[in-house]
Amino acid sequence: MYQRSDEKTGMASKTARKLQFGDHLELMFPIYSWDENSDYDGEYILGEINWGFNTKFNEVPLEDGDYYYMFVIEDIFGNKHYSDTAIIEVDGDSIWCYETE
Repeated sequence: MYQRSDEKTGMASKTARKLQFGDHLELMFPIYSWDENSDYDGEYILGEINWGFNTKFNEVPLEDGDYYYMFVIEDIFGNKHYSDTAIIEVDGDSIWCYETE
């Protein structure tokens, strides 16, 4: 987690900090269509939580299907930076990963 700006100077913060008790988190995932003529389709909000002493994030198995995997990093100015992407295919206990161009 990072602070967007210094309260006194207004300058962009260059440091990250650990989550603290009471921090509000919104678990948000971008949604993209498989259609080549479509781009960003919106955001899926999984939920909101307040960070506490017993807050845990757990891994759960993915349901069968195809997943488009990438990182989107938004800076303090609202600019978005996208990583290379991969398609992950899940079928039962088998998982395949394909690179995209």
